[in-house]
Amino acid sequence: MDYQLAMYVGAMFMAGWAVLLAWGARKPIERRGLLLITAGFLLLSVIIELVAFSNMLGGAMFVFGVSKRLILTVLFTFAYFYSRKAR
Repeated sequence: MDYQLAMYVGAMFMAGWAVLLAWGARKPIERRGLLLITAGFLLLSVIIELVAFSNMLGGAMFVFGVSKRLILTVLFTFAYFYSRKAR
């Protein structure tokens, strides 16, 4: 039951963040700060996962998940600084 509640709460936050990013896509230059916030949360999730699951540092899915989030962090950060030039 606790696991199911945690999954519902996680799904709620993911849905809310998706709506927030869709809102930011409507006026991307004015709301570019969302990119840095998203990059920060992605990097924080990578750090937490590395600390919490350091005993599984070899599984393919673990490496894939961490590398995917690191790539997204770099892309969001690059998009933020690129948008500053476009302004």
